[in-house]
Amino acid sequence: MQDGLDFLVLMTKADKLNRAEGQKALSIARLQTGGGTVSLFSSLKKTGVDDVSLQLLKWARSGLPQALQTELDAEIASDNEEDFEEEPPALDE
Repeated sequence: MQDGLDFLVLMTKADKLNRAEGQKALSIARLQTGGGTVSLFSSLKKTGVDDVSLQLLKWARSGLPQALQTELDAEIASDNEEDFEEEPPALDE
């Protein structure tokens, strides 16, 4: 957003809407907010969780000095590598 602050509107309880209802709610909310980002969100079904996490990280990162941004990027990359190195849990037979 060029004028003013960038913002994020989270429309919670998205799990209670079907696809058509969700799209209609998004369209109405986008018209009413006049800018920023509008997103459906459900903690129950994890809808929108990744998108919100990335947006918050992006905003937090943008306020850091370059050296800390680089350090944070390295930390995130390291965490991602660890996620792939873990063995899946054994299935009980």
